[in-house]
Amino acid sequence: MALIDDMLNLTRIKAGELLYHFEQMDLELCLREAAAAVQAATPGRVIEVNAEPALPAVKADAGRIGQVAKNLLSNALKYSPGNAQVKLALYRKSDRFEISVSDHGIGIPRGKLKRVFDRFYRVDTLPKGKFEGLGLGLFIAAEIIHKHRGNIWVESEEGKGSVFYFSLPVN
Repeated sequence: MALIDDMLNLTRIKAGELLYHFEQMDLELCLREAAAAVQAATPGRVIEVNAEPALPAVKADAGRIGQVAKNLLSNALKYSPGNAQVKLALYRKSDRFEISVSDHGIGIPRGKLKRVFDRFYRVDTLPKGKFEGLGLGLFIAAEIIHKHRGNIWVESEEGKGSVFYFSLPVN
């Protein structure tokens, strides 16, 4: 089902028809709901959520931001050992909200980091047949964040894990 959704979203992005509904929203609540949904779909796994207290509302599309968070969290769990914890953090940095998803998984080779947000890109050092996907999730996430006037990036060390970040303007 997720693969079909990704293909439909890709088609909509290419046609300029991916819809957004920007309104004032509680970013912490949106992220906590995304984490709860991913955790419910992966019993036995732990997602720790930390948020700076009393953050103001943000003008964004809650469904699309939830989609980005779910993608990053699902990837973090998919590429981490079964007992490894994944962390989601939200904090304010001046005029931006910054969200991070960190894991202690397989990591990404330094030379591959620049391409992970490219359409259809899959890191070629992954074990064959172990991780399914089309290489669309991070591309779609990047498109959504850019439509929100935000940024998305990753820091990773092979064999030690990754931290994916995205930022959104405070309004």
